[in-house]
Amino acid sequence: MPKKKDSDCEDEVDIIVRRHMQRQQKEAGIKISEEELNILTRYHISYEKTIADLSMRKCARCHGRERVLTRTGLLVTWEQLIMEMSQKEGSHIIPDDIEKLVQYHVAKQKIEQEIFEKDCSTCHEPEETLMLHKQHGKRS
Repeated sequence: MPKKKDSDCEDEVDIIVRRHMQRQQKEAGIKISEEELNILTRYHISYEKTIADLSMRKCARCHGRERVLTRTGLLVTWEQLIMEMSQKEGSHIIPDDIEKLVQYHVAKQKIEQEIFEKDCSTCHEPEETLMLHKQHGKRS
């Protein structure tokens, strides 16, 4: 299988964001123009990249990329965890970062759960996914 280029990944992200926004507007019973959808899509992708970069710069410097991207938890868990990490010497997590990081991780996890419910739950039970995470040393 040929290796994906960065532009392929960017196209996939664009498609995912657009579909999510189209689903939200449908659920809300509103219609936005294609131009507005393009503007909102670019904004959300830009914001996501900024916060994901913040997470990588602040969290992955000690924990590694995989741990940062696969860790799960409740809102209160993320608040406690990131607050604790911000108090560690050399963490470089400033008070302005805490809420951004909490919201990023909670939102990322919510999207992953929605994808699981939509695409994976027809064949897999939620417990299966939890077992796989535990087998690989990941915990909620």
